[in-house]
Amino acid sequence: MKMKVFQIIADSSLSGGPLHVFDLAKNLNKKKFAIAVICPSGPIVAKFQSLAGVKVYPVELPSAFDKKAILKIKEIISSAKNSLRAGGPLSEPELRSSGASAPEEAKIILHAHGTRAGILALKLTDLGVKLIYTEHLWTKDYHLKNMLREKLQLWLLKKVAQKAVKIVAVSKAVRDFLFLTNIAQLPKLQVIYNGVETPIAPTGRTKGKIIIGSVGSLNEHKGYEYLIAAVSQVRKDLPTLEVHIIGSGPLEKKLKSLNNKLKADVKFIGHVDDLAGQLSQFALYIQPSLSESFGRTVVQAMALGLPVITTRVGGLGEIVRDKVEGLLVPPKNPQQLSWAILILAKNKKMRQNMGKAAKKRAEFFSLAKMVNQTEQLYEKMV
Repeated sequence: MKMKVFQIIADSSLSGGPLHVFDLAKNLNKKKFAIAVICPSGPIVAKFQSLAGVKVYPVELPSAFDKKAILKIKEIISSAKNSLRAGGPLSEPELRSSGASAPEEAKIILHAHGTRAGILALKLTDLGVKLIYTEHLWTKDYHLKNMLREKLQLWLLKKVAQKAVKIVAVSKAVRDFLFLTNIAQLPKLQVIYNGVETPIAPTGRTKGKIIIGSVGSLNEHKGYEYLIAAVSQVRKDLPTLEVHIIGSGPLEKKLKSLNNKLKADVKFIGHVDDLAGQLSQFALYIQPSLSESFGRTVVQAMALGLPVITTRVGGLGEIVRDKVEGLLVPPKNPQQLSWAILILAKNKKMRQNMGKAAKKRAEFFSLAKMVNQTEQLYEKMV
């Protein structure tokens, strides 16, 4: 009998966490696992619905405590349990005599991604399902603007960790934060790095100009104001350098205003469907984040042979090794960032050497490896 796995996430954007869940739903072995996804309506839903053998349940999740959402999800899981019973599970005596090891309750796993989904899942463990929780966000560098809300969220996250059978951290930085803040005990924690599918490299870069850039949501955690400030400082040395920021978000208007004020001439590209095509035009990738649990797009850029400039925060230093695949700089430091841009933009040979190392390093963070480790984790649950 297949193991039923419900992936639940409260975010339906085309960003890190939801794309991670999409990769799992798409690539988990359908002969071993019956995959279902519970998420709110949004851009990612159509991608989930395009997957063969994946059941999608759009459920609005306005908050982790929404009673209507909790009731709906309970109905979905209860229906799955009833379906398993309808398949004729063995009685207790038959289980013992046959050597079978898992009743139907143990065949259902709820894999919650992110704090809101994890908190909501606390209300579902009374259904007899086993809870796995993946933390995609929290590291020592990540903070909420409201400190009271941050303390409440971390307190609730500790409750999630107590109920969960296993806590997956997407980097060592996440694992260390959860352990050192006493949210989760070390035996419950397991690092499974985000895996990235090797992108198909397009034809190549446009000749005659150097384009550098970054990809991410335009929010306060990505540090784009410091990238804009750094670019403004290198303009006198590299007046023709093209700098692209791909993405959208709540700070877009503010960042564009800063760009105009500092005469940085950064181009805001917005959302793109062909990310690999855009990245392939870059000579250098930059991630100026103030916090970052992993760095999915960093790995995608490296897989295309791009050297990387990134900040020393979160899991980024686990991906990029300083002076090997790129350069690491302190966060919130436009001067150091501009220095790194100048060094690599002016040194083609250094970019080529680091780019080759980056492409090799990206193989360590493969999608196949992430899926395999996740499947092994599920199989240990029964």
